[in-house]
Amino acid sequence: MALSDWLRGPMDGADAAPAAPVTIPAPEDSASVDAIAGELRSAGEGGYTDSITAAFESAAEGAGGRNPLRTAALEAAVSLYASCLAAAVVEPASMRDALTAPVRALLARNLVRRGESFHAIRVRRGRVVLEPIGYATVHGAGPDPMRWRYEATLYGPTDSVSQWLAGAAVLHPRWSVDASRPWQGVAPWAWAGDTGGASGGAEAMLQRETGATTGYVVPLPHGVLNSGQIGDSGGVSIREAMRLLGGRTAFMPSAKNVELGAARSQEDWQQKRLGAAPAETLLRLRSDAGMAVLAACGVPSALVDPGADGAGSREAWRRFAAGPLRGFAALIEHECALKLDVDVQFDFEVLRAHDVVARATAFRRMVEGGMDLPAAAAASGVLAE
Repeated sequence: MALSDWLRGPMDGADAAPAAPVTIPAPEDSASVDAIAGELRSAGEGGYTDSITAAFESAAEGAGGRNPLRTAALEAAVSLYASCLAAAVVEPASMRDALTAPVRALLARNLVRRGESFHAIRVRRGRVVLEPIGYATVHGAGPDPMRWRYEATLYGPTDSVSQWLAGAAVLHPRWSVDASRPWQGVAPWAWAGDTGGASGGAEAMLQRETGATTGYVVPLPHGVLNSGQIGDSGGVSIREAMRLLGGRTAFMPSAKNVELGAARSQEDWQQKRLGAAPAETLLRLRSDAGMAVLAACGVPSALVDPGADGAGSREAWRRFAAGPLRGFAALIEHECALKLDVDVQFDFEVLRAHDVVARATAFRRMVEGGMDLPAAAAASGVLAE
């Protein structure tokens, strides 16, 4: 089935054999949504279908520049969400065998990096098991996820298995979606594609800079460089002496090309180091773009800034736990309720230990202000719900 035909409408015949899968560009290989929209706006001729097809094909080929997938900034955000979700307590207890800590961590990693995650829902010995799907293409008509079908590939150490799964048999949470492609999750950094590109580009420039040849250069007087020896009686060669010392040293003609014995340059015999020397502007760009990527992922910069003070870090953590993290968990809880038919809840109370002093202070002030103990305890969060 051609991509253009697939975009024009749903597959015909509910009982027809599955059509050839259409590869949906993964976020690692695709341009941002804004970049695709820009290509559509700039299309001067051809129909809408031709324009959108060309844009998505360009995205699938990797056009659109760099992204932050290989940057420490994005990994910091990924690790934060993954560790928090892995540490959460799953309720009800009957779902803990399915939503294990490794499963929850993988869900978080995939959602932040790729914008979506796929797990096959199995039942073994009366228990629900979630198996990670390495790659999936989605088929179906309309926005209802329960009517979609997935061609899923599950990977093992030596072989992979491809299976067609019903929509109800795949746990498929998405960070966010575009209304024109509700089956494909969009990662948070993808909505800020230019910022992500700047972060990835700065990291790549820094990597090239630090990957430059390193070593030392020693300018030698003209006669010594030509003879390669010290002294007139055929002593040990300079190169051999440096080799025995184990130094990575290169020799070059003197800045003042004169014979040995004549007035020589002040640079002769003075070892000069060559190596990475990244510009301060590049380092600042890397830091600023990385912080912007963190902000796009909902992570306050104070959580990763080594210069942040304790009060600022605690306030940043409180905001993160109450806002982005809670909303992130709600997305997965919604998908679990839809596909597992269980109202799953992630309890992050264990992560609130950092705030115990502030909550105790708030409790004391409320009581001193005349509030009764149960109301003050509930308002301050001193007692877990």
